[in-house]
Amino acid sequence: VDEWSAALHAEFPWLSEISTAVMNHMRQHVGRGELGLSLPPLLLVGPPGSGKSWYAQRVAALAETPSRTIDVGSGSAAFRITGTERGWATAQSGLPVETVLATRVANPVMVVDEVCKVQKMYSMKGSVSELTTGLLQVLERASAKQFECPNYRIIFDLSRVNWILTANDLDRVPAPLQDRCEVFRIPEVTPITAALMFD
Repeated sequence: VDEWSAALHAEFPWLSEISTAVMNHMRQHVGRGELGLSLPPLLLVGPPGSGKSWYAQRVAALAETPSRTIDVGSGSAAFRITGTERGWATAQSGLPVETVLATRVANPVMVVDEVCKVQKMYSMKGSVSELTTGLLQVLERASAKQFECPNYRIIFDLSRVNWILTANDLDRVPAPLQDRCEVFRIPEVTPITAALMFD
C-alpha cells in the first residue's frame, strides 16, 4: 500500500489530498486482513485537463487491477453500466459484469467520465434508462452484492468493484451520486501545477 500510494504521490503531486485519502483507506482495508484494491466510490471534480481521468486510470494500473472507462458524454452510459434486457436486438451485459467475467477479477476499477453530463436514454420502444439509477445500484455495496444482470438474468456480486467518477461541474452531478461518493475538488490548473503535470 505504501509503495502504491508513494507512486501516486510521485506522479500526481498536485492531487496529494486524494492520494492520502485512498492510502489511509487502503491501510485500514489491509489492517482488517483483507486483500486487493478496495476504495470507496470517489468523485473527482475539476476543470478539463486537470488530470482526473488520468489519475483514475493510474490508480488501477499501479495496483495492477483491470480498469474500464465509461464516457457519459457518449450518450449510452446508462446501458453500458447496467446492460440491456435479453430479447432486445442489442442485448448485452454492462461493462462491470463484462469486465469481471473477462478478467476473472472481482475488483476492477470502473471510471465513469464526465458524470456531470448525465441524461436520460430512451430505447426504440420508449423505455427509459437513467445513468443515475444504474449507478446507484452498483455504488451501494448491499445492492451491488445482489446485482441482477438483465442479459444473463442471474445474480452477480459486484460489491468489490471500485468506482471513480469524474466531473467538470459538481452542481450538475445528481445529488444522490454526490451523497454516495467521497468528493474531491481539484484546483484550477496553474503554471505551477502545469509544470508538475508535465515534469
